[in-house]
Amino acid sequence: MKTKGFIIFIITLFLFTQTSCKKEVVFKAEKTEITLGIKDEYIPNLIIENIKKYELEYICSSDILKIENGVIHCLSEGNCDVIISIKDRNDIIPIILNIKVVNTVPSKIICDKEVEVIINQTYKLNPNLSPTTAVTTLLYSSNDTSIVTVDENGLIKGVSEGETHVVIKSKEYPNVSLRVLVRVRKPPVEKIEAVDNLTLDYNETYQLEWDVLPDIADKTVRFESSDESIVSVDENGLVTAYKYGKATVKIISFENELIYKEINISVEGDKATNIVIENEMIDLKLGDTYEIHYSVLPQTAYQGLEIIIDNESMELNENVVLFKKNGTYEVLLKTVDDTNIEKKIIFNITSDEKPIFVTNSLFDEQSNLAWNEKFDPLDNIRAFDDKDGEITNKITVNGEVNNQLYGEYVLEYTIEDSDGNIERLTRVINVEWGYSVTVIGHAGSYFGVPNSEEAILYAAKVLKYPAIEIDLKQTKDGVFVLSHDPDWGGVSLEDTNYEDLKTVKYTVVKNQGLVDVKLTEEERTFTATICTFERYLEICKEYQITAIIELKTSKGISNWTEANTPNASRMKDIMALIEKYDMLNQVVFLSSQELCLNWVKKNGYEYIPCQYLTLSSCANINTYNIVKKYGLDISFNVRDGIKISDEWLKLYRDLGCKLAVFTFEEYASYSDIQYWIDRGVDYVTTDWHSLEKLELPKSNN
Repeated sequence: MKTKGFIIFIITLFLFTQTSCKKEVVFKAEKTEITLGIKDEYIPNLIIENIKKYELEYICSSDILKIENGVIHCLSEGNCDVIISIKDRNDIIPIILNIKVVNTVPSKIICDKEVEVIINQTYKLNPNLSPTTAVTTLLYSSNDTSIVTVDENGLIKGVSEGETHVVIKSKEYPNVSLRVLVRVRKPPVEKIEAVDNLTLDYNETYQLEWDVLPDIADKTVRFESSDESIVSVDENGLVTAYKYGKATVKIISFENELIYKEINISVEGDKATNIVIENEMIDLKLGDTYEIHYSVLPQTAYQGLEIIIDNESMELNENVVLFKKNGTYEVLLKTVDDTNIEKKIIFNITSDEKPIFVTNSLFDEQSNLAWNEKFDPLDNIRAFDDKDGEITNKITVNGEVNNQLYGEYVLEYTIEDSDGNIERLTRVINVEWGYSVTVIGHAGSYFGVPNSEEAILYAAKVLKYPAIEIDLKQTKDGVFVLSHDPDWGGVSLEDTNYEDLKTVKYTVVKNQGLVDVKLTEEERTFTATICTFERYLEICKEYQITAIIELKTSKGISNWTEANTPNASRMKDIMALIEKYDMLNQVVFLSSQELCLNWVKKNGYEYIPCQYLTLSSCANINTYNIVKKYGLDISFNVRDGIKISDEWLKLYRDLGCKLAVFTFEEYASYSDIQYWIDRGVDYVTTDWHSLEKLELPKSNN
């Protein structure tokens, strides 16, 4: 390493030995302060006059530079002085170049990770590079140009409502990139236009018409009546007039409730002359309900009445009356216009001695509850006694329901009155998945080594997935194990017996970027031993989870043909294990080997769903023909920007196919998954996503 003192010594030596000459020699550089990047090459631009023959010599003060044939090569970051002199000419002052070498290789791109724009408006991305000295050309692309476009300068433009990612990538260093989530929304609502006034008759309906401005703003509105007894308005803007009077209806922007249109409505019509009822005296048992039927004359008059009860042992819900205690009760019907016409109904209520349970149509003694669906055992059930009246608050429930654990739960309801009379009711609640789409954990879950027992248990116990997919292979000695690859921790499955394999540890380091959980550097490292197929079936049976079994390329599983090597097949052994754990009605087979799936269909297991797996788009006539030929369901890839039209989905639906999409990795947004759920697929496979954050459609079954 050359020092500054050495440089000063060289200059002093030249000055001391300088001699006069006839013409002054010019020896200088165009620039002496120079900044270069690592790996740059630089040839100094020197000005040399009044000397015919010369040879240049170079001295570096640091090893961050290397000079070959007058070319300066930058090796690493730092500062360095380069002394350039003319050989054997101590009379000519050397040139000193001060060179700064900076790191120009970007390590990452820094920019806003989420951006919001309005349709037809723009937003300029202003990314920075780390380190700040880095130099590169940035490329921009949109994952969905129907939602967002971006030009070569990073100018984003909103096209339609939704969200997608804009990718910023280094041209010279493609591994350096950043995804920016862009949400596009409609412009704010400015005004709602509609009529100012309406005049309606009794029972007349009127469909409101309105417009929300500007045209591309959110058109969603809600409606509100100032007096529901005069006019009502439904969610579609249909107004119904009931009785004489005046009211207003508001059309309110769903986006901004401060923006609304108010319509003044007057209702006119005939007055009531009489009330007609079915019976004036009615006998009922305690706990019975009675719906009051009547008509108002003339028919052109407003048909609504005021129903009046004046006893706390009576309860009125619209036109239905409930009696909580024995006795005689009076219900008064009265017109609501200024005619004040009245009609009375007398009820005589009797009962047996025991208290009674009263339930409505929503209470079922044998019912199913969808996973994670809210459940209160005291909803829709009440209790009454002839002496004590309503004693619902004395109902006791023995037993509990865990709405996140599949299974059957028995509840026993008990009620006791003040005389010690007891009544009991037993109810069975079955917690099941209960949704039309099944969410599948990919290789267990993203937590842990894929296909490991830990990953499977995490998917079952924490994520509560109703189905778990695994990859099935076998060892040298024929033990069925779970592994995506032909080896486990670098040890070949095909060449190794299970006893030698079961202690082999497999370690993986996960990338950061999980959807719901952020892991530290230490937490991102997972280690596991191999899991057997039997252990997987045990877990599925214990947690009542559907087993999604992918038949991988492996001897005895997929590497055989029915025509040439049927004896090599171990499909019968696989089925025997499934039957051993009583799982035949709780499995789905998945494979790109259609002959394996066809074996299942042809050997007495036609009731087991079989999904043909294609890594490419299912919008392919060859794939369609395979599915059609063997009567299979379809499992297709939706990653990497693959698009599937409604027409293709309908073609598979028309075959009676179930549709499965895979795989939503930890970087996929919930809207990516929701998009396919909303398109009506039957299965979605994911690495990590929480079920609670998805809008799951209830099953019609």
